[in-house]
Amino acid sequence: MINGRVTAPSDSRLGRLRGWMEARAAWLSRALPPPPFMGPLSQVESMLADQLLVEHAVSIERARQAFAISIAARHPPPRREARASRSIPRGAGGVARRRTAAGASEKAARAARHESDEGGATKGDADTAALEAVAEQLVSELRARMECLPWDRPLLGLVARTDQKLPTDADEHMDDQALPPDVRRRLVATLEKQTRNAGDYLVLADLFLSDLPSTRGKPLTVLDLGSGSGGFPISVARAAAGRPLRLVASDVDPEYLALGARGARDAGVLGISSEGPSVEFRRLDAFHLLRELGEWRPDVITCTRTLHHLGVKGTARILALSLQAADAIFFVDIARSISRLVMAAGAGLFSGNRHFAHDAVVSVRKAFTPVEMRLICACVPGAEELEIFYTAPAYLVARGSRGRRAAAG
Repeated sequence: MINGRVTAPSDSRLGRLRGWMEARAAWLSRALPPPPFMGPLSQVESMLADQLLVEHAVSIERARQAFAISIAARHPPPRREARASRSIPRGAGGVARRRTAAGASEKAARAARHESDEGGATKGDADTAALEAVAEQLVSELRARMECLPWDRPLLGLVARTDQKLPTDADEHMDDQALPPDVRRRLVATLEKQTRNAGDYLVLADLFLSDLPSTRGKPLTVLDLGSGSGGFPISVARAAAGRPLRLVASDVDPEYLALGARGARDAGVLGISSEGPSVEFRRLDAFHLLRELGEWRPDVITCTRTLHHLGVKGTARILALSLQAADAIFFVDIARSISRLVMAAGAGLFSGNRHFAHDAVVSVRKAFTPVEMRLICACVPGAEELEIFYTAPAYLVARGSRGRRAAAG
């Protein structure tokens, strides 16, 4: 153990082979072309989205103002020394002892959305109900217009109408709290294996590290929301060798956090280190993020492969709260497309795990397109300047920082 960090055993031949295979898979993933017809469909989607933003400009502005008033009333800016320290509170009010409702549990997400629908926020929380309602209306209208639009290219029209049939409210087995623990563990293990073997974690980790804000040599603190078993933060820590990076992985499910801690221990990045990247695991209520964090503020908030669990309303809420809590954000999720659906179905079929096969298909159907994500961001104060784009193998990315927005202004 070094500086509170659990060190990894020496690399074995098998470990080096797995690392080489993951790197090769990541290289192949980066080389995958965008889905067929994505360009023409995105152009039409963008045109319709621009129309919707004009038509709903008043509603969007009212929702943003309501959120700003709520933030000012409920969450005054934290003291400067709290921002400067970047230390995680561990007292009675610290995140380590909070009750949870983070991204991976749809049951918890549903309850949090119900609270928001009924009254915007519980005591001590920001009111995002108006933002959520407008965002959901915009995305719903965009999908309806895409489905009903007359197309002069029959094949393109068929693809567009088929894509609009994909969205679903079906639950994933991963979100089912009644699922037997052994089945749940096998499902999570299959997901981790498939994602890592495809090189996706390495692709996303490299993308994240390539755009990190400068801290002038000071340690950078990253809070990851809805971490599940910690695949993304562990991969970032492995890829960021030698960089002073402190990652805090959070989730609703203590079983996921325990799995993640074991994975981080095996990778040699569990604990706290002043000499390189490290990963800690915390239970955290992401739907009440500002209340949970208290006066502590991370430098960056990330959320990867989780947004499709939350729906439009949950995504708008967490995005709004995250932009109030951190200097920069990095949100990544599956990009919905027919080709991605076919890839997911194939991966599920060959996995040999029927629960994973079901979730692989449902997760793509619940995902957003980059233009739908742009509409959600347009409703959230500070998110309108985020960079939103598609990246191989099949992800949408929303990233940005306060410094960039200030510079742009």
